[in-house]
Amino acid sequence: MRWCAALAVVLVALVVLTVKVGRRSPRHTPAAKPEIAEAVEPAAAPDGRAPPAPASFERHEASGIAHVHGRVLFPPGSQPPDEVEVVAECGTRTFDAAVEEDGRFQLHLPPGHYTLAASAGELIGTTPDILLRGGAAREVDIRLAVGAAIRGNVRLPAGGLVASPSAPDGFEVSATIAGGEGDSGVASIEEGTFAVKGLLPGRRYDLHFQGPSVRTLTMSGVTAPIDGLFVELQRRATISGAIGFERGARCPISDVTLLIDGKESDDDDASANVGRDCTFTLTVPDQAAVVTVAATGKGWFLEQQVAIPAQGDPGPICLNPPCRSNSEEDFGRLRLTLDGAPKGSYIDATLHPTGKNSDSGTFHSCFGPDGACAIAGLFAGDTFAITASGDDCRGDPVPITIVAGDNHVRIPCHRERKIEGVIHVPEDQRPDSITVRCAGGSWKPLVETRLFRITCESDVTALEYRIGTNGALRSVPIASLAGSGPAFVDIGY
Repeated sequence: MRWCAALAVVLVALVVLTVKVGRRSPRHTPAAKPEIAEAVEPAAAPDGRAPPAPASFERHEASGIAHVHGRVLFPPGSQPPDEVEVVAECGTRTFDAAVEEDGRFQLHLPPGHYTLAASAGELIGTTPDILLRGGAAREVDIRLAVGAAIRGNVRLPAGGLVASPSAPDGFEVSATIAGGEGDSGVASIEEGTFAVKGLLPGRRYDLHFQGPSVRTLTMSGVTAPIDGLFVELQRRATISGAIGFERGARCPISDVTLLIDGKESDDDDASANVGRDCTFTLTVPDQAAVVTVAATGKGWFLEQQVAIPAQGDPGPICLNPPCRSNSEEDFGRLRLTLDGAPKGSYIDATLHPTGKNSDSGTFHSCFGPDGACAIAGLFAGDTFAITASGDDCRGDPVPITIVAGDNHVRIPCHRERKIEGVIHVPEDQRPDSITVRCAGGSWKPLVETRLFRITCESDVTALEYRIGTNGALRSVPIASLAGSGPAFVDIGY
């Protein structure tokens, strides 16, 4: 039994030792230290070429600045124009170069593939697909030639052709590279035709037609060159409207204006004064799709939103309905005749508002030959004082209340005569004042002069004068008029 127990202990010890030996890791031979040359400089390739640069070096080169300079070469025999433009295009980005008077240029920009383009008036040239590396300099020349053109005819809304670039309409055309913003080429307009010259053949452009009275039109993706395009422009939309008010009363609204996104438009034609008939017309700013018409007066604030169609005008609007259409019964015409004026005399008449419309500040006038003129569009019921004059003739104020239809008024004309004269006063006795007048009329002071010229009614036979502030009132007869010239009076002191 003792031998059996001893043998069991020995067997357990052998098993434990076997397990420990099985778990031991294998031994590795340590690597040799690298040589210094291998750590600093990579070995050359078998064919003698330099090995590829490490990734860190490539990133440094790509992040550097590329430098490019060169010349713009003009066609033989041509003079360099005043303005030359050079750009570098890279996808959707464009970089402007610094250009000197002799056409030399330079650029400093991120590395990449570029197309260099130069333009000078109707001349244009490109150098495509230029690889610019970071930290490197490159010289590039760009040769110019006469560019392509886009031509056509343009018709204004009324059907008439554009007369010239200085036409009152202010119409103009421009071209941009398709999808871009900067203007390209040289645009011109002449007698209903347009042309944009100095464009790159095969390149697509967007044409823009605009003016203060037309809607901006854009023709996209037009490829140069092309001839025979036809463009018809639409005038800007107008909004016509009225404000309802009681018959016989005054229009309560004074001003109307257009609001866009809650703000007043800067266009001059987008606001207006309202007429006495409470109607108005507004021009809609270019490319506005929805506007708000705002009308204001003392204690009145009216608004209405209006959708603007792509073509034509929106329908008339009515603020504070019902709105009435003004008929002939609302208006009167005033026909004036000057009685007693010389044959063939002109008439110059003015209507001064009185009564309830005296504070309106609205004056009417007319001028005509042969002593007659007319004023239309007067509101029935309005009152005025009429003053008129003619050749050597003046009429007294005549009151009138306008009725619907024709109002005939004859204004008696008082004949007048012009009086010229001189008052002789010695230099050493110069008084503090000298005044003259038609007998019974208003005084006319003479300031730093002894000469005078006044107008008197033809039946006045005497001229009155006073020398000195406290001088005596004296009178001198006026000679009867002989011929058509003024009478002359010589007054001694």
